[in-house]
Order: sequence, then structure tokens, then C-alpha cells
Amino acid sequence: MFAGAFSCFSKHGILLIYIVHQSVGESLLIHKTVGDSVELPGPSHLQEFGVTSVVWKYGKRYVAEYYSDVKYLPGSPLEGRLEMNSKNFCLTVKDLKLQDSGTFFVTGEWAKGQIPTKTFTLKVHEPVSNVVIIDKVQLLANQSCSVQMMCNSSGSSILNYTWKRGNETFRGNQQMQFHLSPAEGPINLTCNASNIVSEKSTSTTVICSTATGT
Repeated sequence: MFAGAFSCFSKHGILLIYIVHQSVGESLLIHKTVGDSVELPGPSHLQEFGVTSVVWKYGKRYVAEYYSDVKYLPGSPLEGRLEMNSKNFCLTVKDLKLQDSGTFFVTGEWAKGQIPTKTFTLKVHEPVSNVVIIDKVQLLANQSCSVQMMCNSSGSSILNYTWKRGNETFRGNQQMQFHLSPAEGPINLTCNASNIVSEKSTSTTVICSTATGT
């Protein structure tokens, strides 16, 4: 347990040693969308033992602590967006930004010794938006058409693409190419762009005609 004479700096130094040298009790990966809030669970089963201290760390910086009451530490990029529950020691981060992606640690002490460290890896993603299809239809010498499709969408996250052509589904490619004859008539194509937190679709219709430019 921490002696009452320790300064805040001393407390932080000791907790840093615990975080580095003790085995991590639990690790969790969390995906969220820009603008959302996330609640990170506090240490488990604390009510049974009588907590003397709890500290939350974001990357290399201490952001919140509990000794006799909750205190938020200045200078953090999360400053003003944190809320720590004084009963279960969950930490809520509000109004998430892309740059909030990172690793959180929670540790502390209770009546029976050191609280095992829990680690949370947070990944914040932009929602998928502005999905558009760019098509190029070219009439070939044999009077069929070469069709080239490109699906574009905004967002900094890695996106997955799925195309639907009638009852057929094609996965994994941002581009799609095929041949089309005038006899097939209008063909409806749908592109779906998705990441781990959101998805969005758009559709278009293509037709092969002898009036299409060569």
C-alpha cells in the first residue's frame, strides 16, 4: 500500500513500476466510431477488498486517479472528455477522435495488495460515407461492351468492398470489370463499402448499346 507521505509524483512512479513489471491480468481490443463514447471497465471484484487507489493511464501519460476521490490529471489530450466512476472505477472517454486510438491501462491497490493491470487497446474509425460508383462503358468491335467499375468512398480506415450484380456477389475488390452485350439490357450494380464499425452502399445501372462510344 502507498504511504500517505508520498507525493503525487512518487505515487505515479511506483505505479509505473508495477505496470511495467507485473504480468497483465486482462487485455481487450475495442473498436469505436468518431464522435462516440467508450466506457472502459475498471478492475474486477474491487467491492470485496476495499480499494486504496486506482490509476488510469493512456499511453505513457496518467489521466485519472482515485485515492480518496476522483482526480483528472492535466495536460492529457483527453482532458475535459473523461469521466471516472468512483464506485466501479470505469473510465468513460467522450466525443472520440481519430487520434484517441491508443492503449489504456488501469491498476492500483486494494486491501489484499496490488490490483492486476488491465489493458485496453482502443481503435477509433471514421464512419463510411460518400460512396460513389464511377463507370466506364466502351463499345468493342464485336458489338459487345467492356465495362469498368470503380467504387470510391471517404474515410481513413481500411475499407472492404463488396459488389452485387443481380444474384451474384463479388468480394474484396474496389474495381470490377466484365463484358456486357446489348441483349442483356440494363444491369443493376451495387457497391457496399464497410469497415469494422459501419457500412454504406450505392447502386447504379449500366447498359450496353450500339450508341455507346467506341
